[in-house]
Amino acid sequence: MPWAQGVEFSYAVELDGQGAIGAAGLHAGTGAGALEIGYWIDAGHTGHGYATLAARALGQAAMALREVVRLEIRCDRGNAASAQVARHLGFVLEGIEPRPPQAPAETGWGMLWVARRGQWTGATPPVAP
Repeated sequence: MPWAQGVEFSYAVELDGQGAIGAAGLHAGTGAGALEIGYWIDAGHTGHGYATLAARALGQAAMALREVVRLEIRCDRGNAASAQVARHLGFVLEGIEPRPPQAPAETGWGMLWVARRGQWTGATPPVAP
């Protein structure tokens, strides 16, 4: 599996007529059979479900690989938007741990959201207005 070799897969999140508005990717390093989903959306485009759509597509692709049994989303406790993406997709909060802040707005507490094979449905988010 490419992730076992330390290969990361990153994608641009593009909006027709506007080009790239963010990025999303699958990342290794969280343990055997596990992948982490990462995403960010430009502040001018948040609140429209783009991160949820990107994370759902990556989760579906990852869960199609039989060796993947666990997906993770990590975010700062103060990042309500990222936590909401995880909730919309049916991830379960597994824990909150101290971690060094990486940006001025971070609290220093990281949330770990988990979806396991057989439990994750890739739940459909509410339709944005």
